Amino acid sequence: MGLFDVSHMGEIEVRGPEALRLVNQVTTNDAARLQAGQVQYSGLLYEHGGFVDDILVHKVADDHYFLCVNASSPV
Repeated sequence: MGLFDVSHMGEIEVRGPEALRLVNQVTTNDAARLQAGQVQYSGLLYEHGGFVDDILVHKVADDHYFLCVNASSPV
């Protein structure tokens, strides 16, 4: 058994006709490969391309993505 503190994690929902474009712009993997209900491990990037942290991208529907981010709360 293990223990993991999830209090620092965040949830972001991206919805709308441009949801896939936005998700692909800020993450390192191609979310277009996901089917509804699938999850993809990826990286979250700064605008300049630097690495922020790891992220889970959940495809809810063609126009709806749920992002579980690791570093959402400041210390």
